[in-house]
Amino acid sequence: MIRSMRDVEAAHDEGRVHLQRFFKNTGAIGDAQWQDWSFASGQPAYDARIGVAGAFTPFVAAKNDAIFFPDIPAGMERRIDLIRYTTTASSTGQTSVEFCAYDLLGVYPLIDGDSLDLQEMDNTNTLPRYIGGQGVRAVLVNHVAPSVATAVATVNYTSSQGVLQTVNWNCGLFGQNKVCYAETLNAAAGPLFCRMAAGDSGIDRIDSLQFQTAPGGLWAIYLVKPLTTFGDRSNPRKVANEKHLTFQNSFHMPKVENGAWLGFFYMPQGSSRSVAMYGDVEFIWG
Repeated sequence: MIRSMRDVEAAHDEGRVHLQRFFKNTGAIGDAQWQDWSFASGQPAYDARIGVAGAFTPFVAAKNDAIFFPDIPAGMERRIDLIRYTTTASSTGQTSVEFCAYDLLGVYPLIDGDSLDLQEMDNTNTLPRYIGGQGVRAVLVNHVAPSVATAVATVNYTSSQGVLQTVNWNCGLFGQNKVCYAETLNAAAGPLFCRMAAGDSGIDRIDSLQFQTAPGGLWAIYLVKPLTTFGDRSNPRKVANEKHLTFQNSFHMPKVENGAWLGFFYMPQGSSRSVAMYGDVEFIWG
């Protein structure tokens, strides 16, 4: 187990460490809008988040389809110790890029934005990790075809406490492959994660969705476990950045489960796209 600075040092001294690079090419233009880097080419490879319409599709990483990490001996746990990254911008107007590291548990793909009918989700498959949904959040993404209008969706979900909840999500017109949740209808891009009912601490499954007006396009709902956030507050054309989860995150080093599908949401600021995002993630275990 990794419980102290001595454990961290021992992991390094004894070779229980792995450094894994990542590289992503041009993302979409989207100042102050969250995006999933899956829709850009590079390493890990492009992934369109496709599956059977409305059916929960679990994501379990194998080889290099997400950020790779090695297997570890039984009885040990794996943690993220360090994230090092650099972004290059298409112009000097870019002021920062915000990141959120996630473990993608699964996707409800190809939700029909042209339908006003109740769309019931198929939950034959269940969460592959974080069973029960504690700490799991929903992300609404417009994918495959662009949306044509803003809309409100009434969503029924089962919380990590096992309670069926009903909430309204505002679906914004932010563009293809963007995170499209907003706090208020017709507002600018909102938080990364969709709202939950008061007092809830996670989502176990999405039960159904019904658009009140048809936004068009095809939509996806991700279920993710957020791991850590970080931001680039300097000129990304010149400076490489590091976040040490020990010293800069109050020793909160996120645990990485076996099979975790690791990636990043990112949000550029300053009216410019990121031409490239590259760096590495350091894993330790004990």
